[in-house]
Amino acid sequence: MNAVKTVFLAIIAGSVLAGCAASRSEVDVAIAKPSTAPTKAAVKITEVVDKRRFEISPRSPSTPSVRDNEIQNKELTARAVGRKRGGFGNAWGDVVLPEGQTVSGLVEQVLAAALAEKGYVVVPKGGAGYETARPLSAEIEKFWSWVNLGMDIRITHESLIRLTGPWPVPESGREVRGHAFYNSYVAIVESDWGDLLKAGTNDLQRNAAAVLQ
Repeated sequence: MNAVKTVFLAIIAGSVLAGCAASRSEVDVAIAKPSTAPTKAAVKITEVVDKRRFEISPRSPSTPSVRDNEIQNKELTARAVGRKRGGFGNAWGDVVLPEGQTVSGLVEQVLAAALAEKGYVVVPKGGAGYETARPLSAEIEKFWSWVNLGMDIRITHESLIRLTGPWPVPESGREVRGHAFYNSYVAIVESDWGDLLKAGTNDLQRNAAAVLQ
């Protein structure tokens, strides 16, 4: 039994390493703009605050962390969206957005797309009518992707966004969640992280649009 277990763990280790687990990976996610005709009020998203808490060597892979324990590097944590793991569960390389992008900015795009889908006119900063548009804001409580090892290899994404300010939603709908996962019996490759994040942001956008009035 020990020999079988050793072989199994070796296979898992090789599978995860196939995804360059030790390196830092960049993933880029494009948020499509809905083609819905505007029929409602003009709004502006004034801020999206990233309230995620990063930990050094957390007990759970679902808790945000970064390679080399750089949790004081705010430029890095603002871009971090996940953490890869080696075959025995040890935390390795980060998964981050490209330089110049942030999780706050990505979530703002998701929320703007959800608003536009429901017919709101989303005015960008500096755009015509920005000063008089209805101000909206949000907080990011969770936005993270991680590896779970078992008989198969699963990567999971979860997000939790709290809408603040005068959003056009009922009070009970101010927490919006997104979720996605991918199972592999062979290996997690670089493109899987981008596909996972795209699926997770799509789910977040759908759920945000569903609560908007």
